[in-house]
Amino acid sequence: MNEYDFTNLNPNEFETLANDLLSRLYNLHIESFKPGKDLGIDGRFFRFENSPATIIQCKHYALSGFTKLLYDLTNTEIPKIKKLSPEKYIVTTSVPLSPQEKEKIKENMFPFIVNTSDIFGKEDLNSLLRQFPEVEKTHYKLWIASSAVLSQFLNAKIYNASQSVIADAYDKCANYVVTSSHSQAKEKINTTNVLVITGDPGVGKTTLAEQLCLEFVADGYEFFAITNDIEDGFAVLTRESKQIFYFDDFLGKNYIETLRFNEDSRIMQFINTVAKSKHKKFILTSRTNILDQGYRVGPSFANGNIKNKEYLIDVSQYNHIDKAKILYSFLWRSDLTKDFLEQIIARQEYVNIIYHRNYNPRLLEFITSSEHVDLSTHNLYLQFIENALKNPAGIWEHPYNAQLDDASRAVVDLITFGNGNVAGDSLRKAYYNFQNSGLKNNKTHLANDFDSVMSILSRSFIKRTCALEATHQTLKYNQKDKIKFSLFNPSISDYVLSRYNTDYWHIADMIMLYEDDDGVIFLENAVLHNKELVKNVAKIICDRKKDDAIFCNSTNYLRIGNLLDSEDFNLLFKKYELSQVCKCIEENKVINEELLNFCNKILTLQSINCSEQYVANLIFAALECDMEYYDIINMSSILEAHLPENFHDEIVEKYYSKLLDAWKYLRLEEFAADNVEKFTTKSYVQYEDDCDIEFTIDEDKLASLIAEDTADLYTPIDISDVKDLLYYIDLESIVSDYYCQASDDESGGGGGYSSGKQDIHGIFEGFLTAKFG
Repeated sequence: MNEYDFTNLNPNEFETLANDLLSRLYNLHIESFKPGKDLGIDGRFFRFENSPATIIQCKHYALSGFTKLLYDLTNTEIPKIKKLSPEKYIVTTSVPLSPQEKEKIKENMFPFIVNTSDIFGKEDLNSLLRQFPEVEKTHYKLWIASSAVLSQFLNAKIYNASQSVIADAYDKCANYVVTSSHSQAKEKINTTNVLVITGDPGVGKTTLAEQLCLEFVADGYEFFAITNDIEDGFAVLTRESKQIFYFDDFLGKNYIETLRFNEDSRIMQFINTVAKSKHKKFILTSRTNILDQGYRVGPSFANGNIKNKEYLIDVSQYNHIDKAKILYSFLWRSDLTKDFLEQIIARQEYVNIIYHRNYNPRLLEFITSSEHVDLSTHNLYLQFIENALKNPAGIWEHPYNAQLDDASRAVVDLITFGNGNVAGDSLRKAYYNFQNSGLKNNKTHLANDFDSVMSILSRSFIKRTCALEATHQTLKYNQKDKIKFSLFNPSISDYVLSRYNTDYWHIADMIMLYEDDDGVIFLENAVLHNKELVKNVAKIICDRKKDDAIFCNSTNYLRIGNLLDSEDFNLLFKKYELSQVCKCIEENKVINEELLNFCNKILTLQSINCSEQYVANLIFAALECDMEYYDIINMSSILEAHLPENFHDEIVEKYYSKLLDAWKYLRLEEFAADNVEKFTTKSYVQYEDDCDIEFTIDEDKLASLIAEDTADLYTPIDISDVKDLLYYIDLESIVSDYYCQASDDESGGGGGYSSGKQDIHGIFEGFLTAKFG
């Protein structure tokens, strides 16, 4: 059993704990009251009907100590007690008390306290927790801290990305406020096994997700953070183990990834696998606007019942008491001095913050941190808060312009225009390319080597994480790219993007500093949001790089060219040879949606003027690459428009073979799971005490559905080949899992939460004393 000092609880949480413990000790109900001015009453109970009340007073003075506790009890509480005339007065405190100190309290509080047994110090409360361990389980922060499984996980000798996430969540747990969102999200994931947490930037999606993960780890689940690729999750998936997977911002950092249907489909496969399992959980986060675009762009998302697993965090739906508790938590852990915080407390500025339309947990973190506040004068603090509330994106303007030199700003820009999450080696090369490029304007006496700059930025602008590469059924370190850098929070990139929204030359400068494809990915992701920016930046890069032979023979050049508008594309690539495209694809052995689009454009532009052999060579080069299912679907349109007649049979045979393999290994199981009700009939069999589901499978119907799904392709799958494919999947298990899950969903329920208007002033009463003494 842990020995607690209760410093991880704020005063309101401590009060609730103390009342719960005394309720179990005395075996009776203790009245607790809504936050507000307590008039000296933190808890109350009556021994007999019509008898005077027993009053409980809670003092969370762990940081203030005994002297302050005794002073406040004597000078502040006694006048209140005299008005109440209780039968008995009980004091609970987080201060450790000696027998002599208890006697001193009893003497000062006489005649309201006549026995030291009515004084509960830190040691007494820990003793009660040992006596009533079930109370510990109901108090989230105590239970998390007491988990032996969690402790073992955090203290493992191998430190990886997953451990880093949980360690960070554990550090934040002490200041986490368990609101209605937590209980509702927990109920939903227990029902569906998969939870997609969505909401606007800064509402607390990642915090809620990480705390839920922390709770499951404490309950014995093995935790895996998916940092980049859903294949990492597949690699460690085991049948019987209790596992929880976490994919933060799974649709992209700043802009939605131009959802390659293959990735979309694989995520859906993983979601469906976890949803069917009794021992698995999967938590994902995404901004609402990005997820909505995912529904439109990714067909598997639209058809995969993701919305049934979605939980929306809407700050506007928080009641004022929850908002007050969250603000209190930020103030409680703030590193600002008393001079600053009393501006908020003494002037009741917290009311304006709580009721402001731009109330946002991320904004609260910003305005309560010394990293962002001008510490030279506290008199302007309220003006700073007001400006931050009025213009949330603008809170980074002063730090970005005044606190960073050119080198530091370049790193922030590189991460922003490198798609928000950049491998350490790639960022290091890009940074030194910046140092050698002549883009740096001012001189500085500060060390400007990469590691020194990153050390400075890590305090406020960027965060460093360990990336883990998953292979087969084991985890191994990718020593080369194990470090990744991202921005401290997305509002930084929001500011940078708004600042350079029309400065296409600056964005092009940053992207061209990368030797890898980080900047290209950013542009591809931005297409859905800002086509004007993308086509202009792409044009600048292509114009500047047109004489760079190495770059012009890279897939990055082709991918950027694909982003040009038709006029610029035709002008730039009218003399670009198909053999160059073919060579790029053969050397890189990669093909994706963007490169296929480029191939389609270049063939449309040049196929009339070149031999069938060159066209065939390009198509063969593409077909030799590994392809995901929807890349093969996209390939069909190229065959439809450009298939050379003299190579027809050979190319069609190659394409048809890849199509069959794609269905066998990538598409078939998911398609069957998504269409169970179309090729099965179910019935209910009633037993004496139970009801079971029976079903029949119509394989001919399923085969027809598959043939119908491929009917529009250049070479549809023949019905006889479809029937052969069905031998590769276990239809009985797929259908059984589907109906079992549907039955569980029907028996599940949703939670609701409402709260009337609360007096929030009392929450902050005594805050300065409790925090500063």
